[in-house]
Amino acid sequence: MAILPDDNYRGFITDCSKPIDGIKIGMAFAFEGSVLSVYDGKPLSQSEQASMAFNAFWKREKVNAFFACRLLSLGQSAVFHASGTIGVHGCELRFPIVDYWILSNDKKLEYVNEIAFAGPSVDSFCPMTYVELGDDLSLRIPALGETKIECGACAVGGIGVSFSTFCGWKGKISEGIEFESVLVASPDCSIDYEFLKDLYIAVFGALRFCLGRGNASLDVRLRERDGKRFSTIGKFVACHGRMFVPDGRDGLEGCFVRLRDIGESFSQIIGFFDSEGCESPALDRDRDDASIITYSKAIDLCAAFEEEFECVFEGKVEHSSSTERRYEKVRAALLELAEGLSSDEKRIVKRLAGHVQDDNLQARIDHTLKKMPDSVVVACKKQLEISEKGVGKKLMDVRNAAAHGLTSKVNLADARAEYLLVKRLVFAMRLKRMGLAEESIARLVRCMA
Repeated sequence: MAILPDDNYRGFITDCSKPIDGIKIGMAFAFEGSVLSVYDGKPLSQSEQASMAFNAFWKREKVNAFFACRLLSLGQSAVFHASGTIGVHGCELRFPIVDYWILSNDKKLEYVNEIAFAGPSVDSFCPMTYVELGDDLSLRIPALGETKIECGACAVGGIGVSFSTFCGWKGKISEGIEFESVLVASPDCSIDYEFLKDLYIAVFGALRFCLGRGNASLDVRLRERDGKRFSTIGKFVACHGRMFVPDGRDGLEGCFVRLRDIGESFSQIIGFFDSEGCESPALDRDRDDASIITYSKAIDLCAAFEEEFECVFEGKVEHSSSTERRYEKVRAALLELAEGLSSDEKRIVKRLAGHVQDDNLQARIDHTLKKMPDSVVVACKKQLEISEKGVGKKLMDVRNAAAHGLTSKVNLADARAEYLLVKRLVFAMRLKRMGLAEESIARLVRCMA
């Protein structure tokens, strides 16, 4: 299937999911970046421009609609999902696009039997390691079937999906070849836009989580079964906006989770991101950024740890009975004191009484280390010089000082070991929430270390 380069489409509108002032069937459009510009080919009247400007700038009219379009080239069709505030520029109406898909000829989404994800992130997650060099320096590249790895199955958007990966090559032998890995999703029934969106979000989140970096991108190919083979009939594109750091292929020596480390449990991670609808916390911007610690990253990491702690341990640190009695004694004394005060003072003291048992970050880190399985804790501490007492105090001091705009008494370099420890604990607690077994969690944490 031949498709124009990204962000460069022109054609005319064939349908719209809802009536929009100024939009008529047959109007021309141009799509660039993530903006769909629609125009009629002739200047708008002053009254039309005034009406559109009023709706766009004064009423701040927002739209959530789908534009079915015909591309001028190659007879392809496209559907653009517009969501946001309408803009006006001369005789053009401009719509922010969140995602779109393009199909060849008269194909529809219902015809899609398989969705293939490719790109540098997939190459990093499932690198091509099957090439064999013979004694005579001949090169053997295995067939696709020999490189297939099953990744398990899960439900996405209420539809059962099985996942697998393939490693192959593209190009011409005479001109040069390039290895490529593909993650394939095979739904057990026909699909629609909502499923495609949910699948993209779940796979995108799962890949970023395993790679441990935020700069990921996906090339999504829509395939139809043609006898025993699949042919590409279109593509789906999510308009994230431009990443500050482009996606790239990681080397084989990087410390992150690859498919060979996680196997069929990868589908559990995809299912988790679909059901929870959450973002990966405290991701590094890119692979090089992983070795840099900043005050803002310390704040983000501690916030991610607090969030995971709330989910895994319900936000509670278990104390001894004697400690609990001391807390209760202090709480009772504060409440007794509040009774003899004025209303404003009473409210302040009662609020303090409600926070008597609040545990700080250091106490929560210590509790996590005691409650997580020993094998996981050992993996989290791998190659880190961590003292047995006061774990987390340095990181807590750095976080508190940065959050309140103060100068920390602790150097960032001195808090590095605790920073890496908490980063691994966040990863381990997230895996625990996903339902992975203890030995799997420990193994994957070692991959990150």
